[in-house]
Order: sequence, then C-alpha cells, then structure tokens
Amino acid sequence: MAKSIQQAVNEILGQRADLLSALKMNLVNGNALARQVQPKVERMVKTKVKLNTITVAIKRYQKRMAKNGFSAVSLSIDVAEIITKTPLNFYVYENTQSVAMYFTNLLSVAGVAEKIAGMYMDANRIYLAFSPDITKKIQGSKGVLLSAIEDSAWFGLRLNQEVEPVLIQKLSDFVVNSGVELYGMFVGVQDVAYVINKKHLSKFIETFA
Repeated sequence: MAKSIQQAVNEILGQRADLLSALKMNLVNGNALARQVQPKVERMVKTKVKLNTITVAIKRYQKRMAKNGFSAVSLSIDVAEIITKTPLNFYVYENTQSVAMYFTNLLSVAGVAEKIAGMYMDANRIYLAFSPDITKKIQGSKGVLLSAIEDSAWFGLRLNQEVEPVLIQKLSDFVVNSGVELYGMFVGVQDVAYVINKKHLSKFIETFA
C-alpha cells in the first residue's frame, strides 16, 4: 500500500539515528537531504515527487520534533489504518461475575455492539469506551462504577504487523513525552487503541498522519 509523502519522509528520517541530533537542532541542509532520500520516497509513495515537496515534509518533521521534544514514534510502525471516534464516554467498573455477565449480554443486543468502541476486562476492572447515546444501557449495570469520564475520544491504529512489547513501549514513550491525557488503552493482535482527552486527538492524528 502506497504511503503519503509525509509518512514516507517520517519513516525514512526516523530510521536515521545518525541524523536525529542534527535534525533536532536544525543543522541539516534540507534540500541536500531531500535529494538524498528522493528515490526512496518515490518508491514508497509509488509516484514521482518534486524535490521541494520532500524538503517541506522534512521541515514539518523537524518542526514536530522541536515542538514535542521526541522523535515521531510512528516511523517504525507499519500503520494500515487510523480509526478515530468522538465523542465517547469512558467508564471503569469493578469486575465481578455479575457485571461481566451484564456487559457480555449487552453486546448481543441489537445496535449496541457497534456503539461500544472498546471493552477490556482484567482481574479487577472492566473498561468501557462507548458512544454517549447508549449511556442509559451502560448505566443499567448494578455494578460498582469506579470512574466515569465524559466526552473523551478514541484513537486507534490498525497495523500491518503484530503488536510487540517494543512497539507498545515506543507508543507509551510518545504518550508520556507528548503530554496526552490518557484514560485507557486497548491492545489486540494487530490493533492498538487509546481513550484520550478529546482536545488531544489532533496531536495524535498529526503524529501518525
């Protein structure tokens, strides 16, 4: 699958550890670097690309690094699709057999499953991210509600690779360093998703675009 010019530049520069410091301090000749990476960019986007367009993408990459103080973590992550949903509510319940049964049954109710963006259970808690229009159904549970956050957002990455611990670490470093307010995280075989403060959604999208 062809990548965008910005995605291609991000990935190429992210693999150049030798350039990181120079890029951060804006000591790199953008035109010269664009000429150097042009053939690889064109292979990745599957079309001819003007040198000036690559130079602009390099400048955007540098600007992002200067603003956020981190190298873009998406560079070594093979993203197939970005999924966003907003607004959402995010509830955390105490995990008991009756509560788990309630939400398992709720998923079988017509029109409900597609409204639940994510549900995850561990030994102690049940985490739910869902569309506000089914709040009453969610609140039908008689379980102990530990926390509730209104008007959050969902940011998901569907990958062309399996989720590995090192990938999760890179994403966690990004979240910590970028100041994104994180409420919950969901991990699948080839999917990673976050429930975040809605106002930070654009920061996620910009990073992985």
